[in-house]
Amino acid sequence: MRVRVLPNRINSRRSSERVRKGPHARSHLVWQILIASLALDPLLPLFATPLLPVDTAVLLAILCALASLPFLAQRTVHKVLSSLRVLHSKSLTVGSQGLPITLALGVGAVLILKVLMFSQLPRGVLLLIIAVVAWSSRKFLSQVGKQTREDNALFASNPWAKVQRWEQQVIVFAILPLALARMISLVGACADFPADDQNQQIIFILVSAIFLGMLQPDRSFFIGTCKTCQRPVPIVFQDIGSCLSCDMNLRFSYHSWVHKIPPPEREAAAPATKNSPPERSKKP
Repeated sequence: MRVRVLPNRINSRRSSERVRKGPHARSHLVWQILIASLALDPLLPLFATPLLPVDTAVLLAILCALASLPFLAQRTVHKVLSSLRVLHSKSLTVGSQGLPITLALGVGAVLILKVLMFSQLPRGVLLLIIAVVAWSSRKFLSQVGKQTREDNALFASNPWAKVQRWEQQVIVFAILPLALARMISLVGACADFPADDQNQQIIFILVSAIFLGMLQPDRSFFIGTCKTCQRPVPIVFQDIGSCLSCDMNLRFSYHSWVHKIPPPEREAAAPATKNSPPERSKKP
């Protein structure tokens, strides 16, 4: 009979191979890389011929700036993400598709309203954007049931998978506005400025640097409080309702990930074949 124990200091060399980096560490690293890469934009015209018209470059820079504006309120963004995680968790618990459907319809309506309010595009282009949003929402709704069942099975057998899934979402929403802010300088580097007015590119670089400075990931927004033990924890643990210190299943699942061993729940759930010998007949 085999007995599993929680790996603590056993195989410490193996566990050191998988160092866990939280969403703040990853997004802050991306922020540092993007800030440093601004120094390369003045050199880009030396290696590639700028072909982007100045008016188009200005329009693209304005769109990137407008798209990144909502993310300047980092606290609000993290609160919204937290609410969405809680809604998703409730939908998995009760097996309801009402919350995802409402969420998809709400997001689609907001996107359409923003396009209508802030865009001066021709009517045909607006109708095309609305059609794309409607098609994407319909496709999303068609996959809600299947994804819900898959998530239920995955999170039941591997609680650490929920942490990884939610932290990936936090990273995406932290990096997305950084990429938009970085694009402001990049489109300026690709713009075909007049030969006697090359200094306009500096304006694009400065605006991009300002937005990147305001969008620097704030560590305090990535930290929450465990609802069980009231200790400071990464923000996703707050929405899960427990942490590694107070949830044995979550801790065991985490150690399984660190040591690259399958969770015991999956092994127990695997069906035994008729020809397979009983477990007690195996050698320890």
